[in-house]
Amino acid sequence: MNKDDEDIPQFKVGLATDMRGIPVMYRIYPGTLGDTQTIQRLFDDLDEFGLKDVIATFDRGFLSGRNCRDIIGRGRRFVMPGKTDYKVFKTLLTRFKTSEKKDMRFQDHIYSVSESELGLALSENRVSTDGSPAYDFTLPGDEGHGKDGMLKAYVCFDSETYNDQIQSHKLLVSDIMEKASKISCRDPVKAFNKLAGKAARFFDVAADGKNVIVTAKKNSESFFMNRAGMFILVTTPDVTWLQAMSAYEVRRLTEQAYNHSKEEDGRFRTSNKDRLQGRMLLRFLSVIMKCEIAARIREARMESKLDVTTCIENMSTISARRYRECGRLTEVTKRCRAICETLKIPIPVEVRENMEIYSPEDLESILQSE
Repeated sequence: MNKDDEDIPQFKVGLATDMRGIPVMYRIYPGTLGDTQTIQRLFDDLDEFGLKDVIATFDRGFLSGRNCRDIIGRGRRFVMPGKTDYKVFKTLLTRFKTSEKKDMRFQDHIYSVSESELGLALSENRVSTDGSPAYDFTLPGDEGHGKDGMLKAYVCFDSETYNDQIQSHKLLVSDIMEKASKISCRDPVKAFNKLAGKAARFFDVAADGKNVIVTAKKNSESFFMNRAGMFILVTTPDVTWLQAMSAYEVRRLTEQAYNHSKEEDGRFRTSNKDRLQGRMLLRFLSVIMKCEIAARIREARMESKLDVTTCIENMSTISARRYRECGRLTEVTKRCRAICETLKIPIPVEVRENMEIYSPEDLESILQSE
């Protein structure tokens, strides 16, 4: 089932970009493919395209000892966020306050960073869901530390994010307690838990007739405050902190452009593979353009004043008009001229027709070489 509870076929997309965030390759995978198989297929395809000097980035859902072991076994580099519900990463967060830290700068922002050695060891009491060996994360001093591979963990603290998260948490608690005061029903505790969702863990709740008595747990609040503003990046040992941050930022920006494309294009809704591939190719070309625009805005340091959607909407006001043998452009506004300057593209001045980007012979040659 998809997010709208429709029982229709799903698929996954593997996407590779350069370090500016411009897509260079994509592949379509079956939606039933597990995470481990998806990673294997992705690296097989990178090998096929000859893409060797890459840093693979994944969201935290892919983080497991087994997946990390498979990736380093292929001699590949990667970046993944650490999961704070893993014991080893909880330990790293706890040790952060007393560990040696450096102030590191990324995109005019300062982070406090602690670097830690992280290892992999074959698990003695667990197996993967498919029955294959499982691997545990280890720290220096643990038994068998790193005997099946070595990694690196960067523990990072962002003071600006800390303040924002604390403020958001306090607002969340306040809003929930205000709504809880209006609960009046047969099972008020159940109603509260439904209202609070995952945030219910921050409260002690008791029924009072049809109402609830709600108090915020002090230990939950202090635990949240100790973790606020912090994140962990797990990498292979040869990836520097700056490379890790850059690669993960590229992933975020590319995903942002791709999600924008999904919202704009709508669902594919086809079971015909050829039709799916054709539509996917058009989306891929669209994402290349949007990512290139985003990269140029970023490089011009104009992110606070300009975005991809604004660029496209403004530039789409330029069109060509034709009357008999005469062709001319509509007015190129001051705003459009400023966008052209930011994106470092020529300002349109004339209508050109019947121009070949590639001749049929060139296209045939390209396809044969592929």
